[in-house]
Amino acid sequence: MTHRSISISLLFSPIIASFLIALIVMPKAFAVDTYDGNTGQLSIPSVIVDNLKYEDVVVTIAGVVSVGTAIPLSDISPSIRPDTFDLKRSELIIPAAIVGDTVYQNIRIIIKDVISVGTNSVVAASGFNGEWYPDTYYMLVASSLPANQETGHRLILDTAIRLWGNFGPLEYYVVGADIESTEKMKDEFCKRRESRSINDCWDPFEHYREVTARALENKSGSGGAGLNGDAANGYHIVAGSTDWSFTNPKDLGGLDQPPNGAGETPAHEYWHVVTFAHMSPVGRIDPPTWFVEGSAVYMAAYAVAASLTSGVITNQSDQTISFENTFRNSMSYGLANRAEYPGFKLNDFGYEQRAASYSLGAWGVAYLLNKVDNQEALLDILLPNYQELGWEGAFKLTFGLTTEQFYNEFEVFLDLDISDQLKILPVPTFTPRT
Repeated sequence: MTHRSISISLLFSPIIASFLIALIVMPKAFAVDTYDGNTGQLSIPSVIVDNLKYEDVVVTIAGVVSVGTAIPLSDISPSIRPDTFDLKRSELIIPAAIVGDTVYQNIRIIIKDVISVGTNSVVAASGFNGEWYPDTYYMLVASSLPANQETGHRLILDTAIRLWGNFGPLEYYVVGADIESTEKMKDEFCKRRESRSINDCWDPFEHYREVTARALENKSGSGGAGLNGDAANGYHIVAGSTDWSFTNPKDLGGLDQPPNGAGETPAHEYWHVVTFAHMSPVGRIDPPTWFVEGSAVYMAAYAVAASLTSGVITNQSDQTISFENTFRNSMSYGLANRAEYPGFKLNDFGYEQRAASYSLGAWGVAYLLNKVDNQEALLDILLPNYQELGWEGAFKLTFGLTTEQFYNEFEVFLDLDISDQLKILPVPTFTPRT
């Protein structure tokens, strides 16, 4: 953010809110924006502008465009998430700023003047530095599918964004069983690639079309989805089959399975987007499988359970959805798979041992978050530090032990009775960030 870069933001709008008052100065480690009411200056620890990162920036404010939720100062976590400068709208997106004894989240402001700028460096493409992305996701649902597919996917995805923040750029595709709508989807997908001068239009859809078609033909109610790229080109692409949590397969000629409206898949896949939005695609070294998938299972289950409890999402079926029962069952699945691989610890399980890596991985995340008594530790500490410290360094910073120490501890935990294991699970609470 050079002075010239910020000068384009001087299309000032009137001040919409005047809530910025005297600010308590926090240690830099918290990396939360601070406002000095005496000087009228906002101090920004770091901000991402396209593929540039500026640190120790001081600005004055022309106007406050919007403000999200507010939490007590005592509840703030020591995150190092940067601000985002939205070049399209000439607005600064601030994940959190301290105002008196309150922390305001998800703030958009218009900058008046840039007073000073510290160091700057070239970083990854926009959307891959752990910053919130300024634009909302793009979603395309097969034209052959009923409206509740898009409505359901958007509800869960929007809820996850409220809880975790907006990361992107994201394109989300939901595929039906018919060839015609799938071909139309592929055409639109390719047009979007061409409009961005990306000469690589592959087909992530046919597999999911076949999955949907088989589910209907076999009356199985099965499905699938995945983060299919495209980090190398600066995008997150999610594609998936029809989700039977939102549509009864019977309506499309399949199994009679009433939907509950609370499918975890969109949140699961979005958590993958959140994870990899913190990692540069260049030379990326992924975390182990148990964490990649286990954290997605855990965070999605937590998000949906919290949303159901708070009334953000409604269970449309007569079947009880229980966070505890979900994890009781996942422990059973995971241990059964583990028994097939004597001597394996959590880090040894990969995609070949799906039940163990997904289910026990989720329990591993539950164990670690309980250990530090912080359900926000992945978002506020581990992921923001991953690019700089790597997996081992970010893990130790977050949880206070090495991965090897954890793997050994977790082996002991897995041998406990289920009644003792369930004691570490939290009561999911809906705490939005946006």
